[in-house]
Amino acid sequence: QYPFLSKKEANYFIRQYETKEKNILGKATSHQDLGKTFGQGLYQAEVEYLIQTEWALTAEDILWRRTKLGLYFTKQQQETLEKWLNSHPPLS
Repeated sequence: QYPFLSKKEANYFIRQYETKEKNILGKATSHQDLGKTFGQGLYQAEVEYLIQTEWALTAEDILWRRTKLGLYFTKQQQETLEKWLNSHPPLS
């Protein structure tokens, strides 16, 4: 359903979210439809999903508690995510 995803990306979404991956990917037809990329396959659409459904509020929460992508993120990527979170009010 999402041919633009690499096999690695598709496996990540299935493993991480099981049947809920469609809540993140929605009607996306390209990576651009997923919004800003923060690195290591983390897109704005996933960050917004984590904020809305899992009450994630900080980069640390997203990268270590929710996705474990903190293992792969550089310090600069972490800071970019934190700045984005700070500049975007929580979604309702």
